[in-house]
Amino acid sequence: MTDAAPRLAFVFPGAGVELCGVEAELRARHADAFRPFLAEASERARIDFAAALDGGRVDAIPDREKQYFAYAFGAAFAALLGSRGLAPVATAGYSFGVYAALFGASAVTFTAGLDILERAYALMAEDIGTAEHGMVIAVGLTEGEVRDVLRGERFAELVLAISNSATCHVVSGPRAALEGALEAFSARDAISARLLPIAIPYHHPRLLDRASARLRDFLAGAGISAPRCPVISSIDQRALTTKDEIADFVAANVATPISWTRVLGALAALGAEAAVECGPGVSLAQNARFVDGAPPHVSLKNARGRLKL
Repeated sequence: MTDAAPRLAFVFPGAGVELCGVEAELRARHADAFRPFLAEASERARIDFAAALDGGRVDAIPDREKQYFAYAFGAAFAALLGSRGLAPVATAGYSFGVYAALFGASAVTFTAGLDILERAYALMAEDIGTAEHGMVIAVGLTEGEVRDVLRGERFAELVLAISNSATCHVVSGPRAALEGALEAFSARDAISARLLPIAIPYHHPRLLDRASARLRDFLAGAGISAPRCPVISSIDQRALTTKDEIADFVAANVATPISWTRVLGALAALGAEAAVECGPGVSLAQNARFVDGAPPHVSLKNARGRLKL
C-alpha cells in the first residue's frame, strides 16, 4: 500500500469457507485482538475455537458452529484493522458473511451480530427440517450453461444461488437433485463440480421464504443502527446506509440469489482501491482474480506485508 491512507473495502466470506493455513499464526501474533471475539463465539457454540484453530480441527466443526467461527474471526480481523487506523469505505458480506459485514460497518455490536446469525441459521434449519439439502459449486460453466442444466425437469427444485464470476456459480436445493446436477455439470465439461460441506440451501427462495419473513420480524428489535460506511447489497448492489435498508436486505439475503461479481463492481465504482478479505480463508481473493474490474484483494496470506499486520 502507499503512504497515503488507502481507500479500502472490507469483504467477509460466508458458508463453507476453507482455511488457508495462516489463520492460527495470525491469531497467535495478535492474540489480544482475537481473544474476546473467539471467546464469546466459543461460549455460544460450546466449542473452543482457539483450540480448534491451533489444533487444525476447524474443518471438522459442524456447519452452524463453523458459521460462528467465521463470523468471530472476520469481526476480530476487522477490529484489528480498525485498531491500526484502517477504516473501510464500504463493507460487503458473501452469503452468511453479511453479519460480519454489518459489524465491520459498525451497524451492529459483535453480540448483536452473533444473535442475528444464530437466529437466521435456526430459522433456516427449522424450515428445511430433516430433509437433506445443500449447495454445489460448478467451475468452468457460464451462467447460461448452468441455467440450461437447471431447466431440466429433474432439477426443478434447484436454483442458481450465487454467481462468483463469469464461470463460477453455486446452485442450491435438495441433496438428491444436487447429486444429479453434479453429473449434468460434468457432462457439460465443467472444470470441476462438487458439493460444498454445508447442509443449508442458502439463498433458495422457495425453501427459505418463510425463514426470511420471520427473520425480518426478529431484526426489528435486533439492535441494528445506521452504519458508519455503506454496506453493499449482494442482491441489487445498492449502497445501504440506513438501519431499515440493512434490515430489509439481511432478511432478504436468506432467501434471495446473490451476485458477488456485481458486488465487486459496486465496490470498484465506490472508489475502493483494494478489498481486504477479512478471513478466514482466501476464497474471495481467489474468485476476484477471475472478475474483470474487481479491486485488487488483500488476503490473510499477504496482509502482513501489505497492511503491516
